[in-house]
Amino acid sequence: MKSSVKFINYSVGSALSLILIVLLFLGDPKELNSRVFLAAWDLGHIALFFILTLLVFNGLKFDSKKIVKPILVTGFVVLLISIPIELIQGQLLRSASVLDILRNIAGAVLALTVRHYMFHKRLLPSVLSLAFCFLLATPFLLETYDWIKSKQEFPIISDFENPKHLKRWRGNELTLIPSQFSTVLNAKFNNTEYSGLSLIKFIPDWRGYQFLNFDIVNPTQTHQELVLRIHDIHHKDFNHDYNDRFNKTLKIEPGINQYQISLEEIMKAPKARNMNLSNIERLAFFTIQLKQPIYLLFDNIHLSN
Repeated sequence: MKSSVKFINYSVGSALSLILIVLLFLGDPKELNSRVFLAAWDLGHIALFFILTLLVFNGLKFDSKKIVKPILVTGFVVLLISIPIELIQGQLLRSASVLDILRNIAGAVLALTVRHYMFHKRLLPSVLSLAFCFLLATPFLLETYDWIKSKQEFPIISDFENPKHLKRWRGNELTLIPSQFSTVLNAKFNNTEYSGLSLIKFIPDWRGYQFLNFDIVNPTQTHQELVLRIHDIHHKDFNHDYNDRFNKTLKIEPGINQYQISLEEIMKAPKARNMNLSNIERLAFFTIQLKQPIYLLFDNIHLSN
């Protein structure tokens, strides 16, 4: 009976480990265009090494109550395994990460302390190792919280009344500036060949709406040109071709400029297909070969009918 249970445990554990290995090292979570899922994906390292360590130590008894030395030895072995794995990933166009190594160690140590608790009922090592795992899960928790806030605010994409909206953008010298009626995003565009501002964290499903709206304030005395670029999750399948995305040159006059872009126009922008409005991946503004750096102010980015 015990041998049957042990065989089942090994079989289930091995199957789960194999699935996690395939997903972590061969799968591509970016295909789903979900920042929450992408952050959760990294936690698979903890689960994988938790299961693998349980399999290794299954059936072994902890005769000694001392746990520090086994933790150090296990952590060192996992470190030796993890470093070449991450280096190989870096060569395979996958990002190598020190945090992934720490997650591997955390999963192994958690399994070790759980096994130790089963024999000696010492709860503190398991609690500490679990706390370490929760610490490494912080990026996932923060992404989940911001995603929930984004869902609650939608169809507002960014109005910058919440300072955390700033983290959803990438660009040069981004700051929030209080204005008379609201807070606006102040972005610098450099005099390089291309200088851009990108929205990287937002709700990607724009179906059910007709327009994209936004305000741009040009504090200079001359009109400026700014290109609006939008693409979906399938854009990379077309080699990021210029004709496979939405591109529109905006003439930014001095003062306040209000824009309303038809989502149907955005959908029909790719030449060979319709853009997938249920899975928009990136919205960006960029300048081309400015004579000198400029600052522009952005506000009230939202969808409407």
